[in-house]
Amino acid sequence: MSELIINVSDILRVSGAKKAFEQNCEFRPLHNKEKLNFSSPVHFKFSIENIGNQLFVRGKVSGTLRLTCCRCLRIFDIEEEVLLDEVFLPANIFKEVEESFKIINNKIDLRPAIEQSFLLCLPIKSICDENCKGLCPRCGKNLNDDYCDCPKNEIDLRFLKLKRIKEELEKREE
Repeated sequence: MSELIINVSDILRVSGAKKAFEQNCEFRPLHNKEKLNFSSPVHFKFSIENIGNQLFVRGKVSGTLRLTCCRCLRIFDIEEEVLLDEVFLPANIFKEVEESFKIINNKIDLRPAIEQSFLLCLPIKSICDENCKGLCPRCGKNLNDDYCDCPKNEIDLRFLKLKRIKEELEKREE
């Protein structure tokens, strides 16, 4: 297996043929997928099975993802494991089935399937710790590391009118 491209010519010859793979591999991030960055080699354990004109790839891929906290901007690692359950089709059949990948010149490239699986498991907002305090909106200091002297109750001028409306409504309710 070179990188993530596998020659499947021997599996394609026999309907029902099955082959298992297990190894560690460096997973370099693509330039346009900077969110998908691994801090250590990725572990692959999967099988490829020929069922007629299609190959089924099933297994697990696990690795340590390096993310940036959206609150404090600190870089942190999380362990993730994704399941692969993908269909690979010859190019002439590929156009008819949307949720599949191509077999090109008797080879399959697992990278797109793996990237898709990991991207789908990423949290919408990456947070290093549930109790992360984030950055001070005024001075930018990381509040997890240090206390800042910025005033806390100062209201943003853009919300001053809303504050007045709220105070008027509260007075009416009394």
